[in-house]
Amino acid sequence: MKYVLSFLILLLICSCGTGMKIKKENFKEINSPHLGTFELISYQNSSKSNTNRSLLRLFDIEIEDDIKISKITLEFDSNNYLSITYKSILGTETKYFKGELKKKGYFEIFLKKKRILIPLFYTIIDVDRKRIGFTNDGDLIIDNYVNRGGMIFLMAAGGKYRTQYYFKKIKQ
Repeated sequence: MKYVLSFLILLLICSCGTGMKIKKENFKEINSPHLGTFELISYQNSSKSNTNRSLLRLFDIEIEDDIKISKITLEFDSNNYLSITYKSILGTETKYFKGELKKKGYFEIFLKKKRILIPLFYTIIDVDRKRIGFTNDGDLIIDNYVNRGGMIFLMAAGGKYRTQYYFKKIKQ
């Protein structure tokens, strides 16, 4: 019993964090369908590694030569579709993502949302969620949450993380 209790306490002490949330005083709600035009590479993020990410890669859009892309335009329509428009070597391209404008003022998209649960026997979780909002300065914030894991007969593996990426707004 003593060993089981020690093991449980050790697990509680060594649990991993999932990242910071966006503070309310730094957040501005979405109030227009035209979100704006933004730079391709983030200038800041909330992770410890401090690596900047491409806005296109956050949405799993793979472009062979995305270095030549300088700006990206985001809009959403009344049917809750987010459109991401950018100019590539092939010309102007637009990708669409189904999402939802939430009451708290951000736009939420699930690129993946798979949960299969059979308690104690089998579990698969694969979630890739993006929340889009603004800073008070008008810069874009993308809250990137990924949770991937699984379990078979009490043997589990996986991980999750949550990072906020900040993209500069380009003045028109």
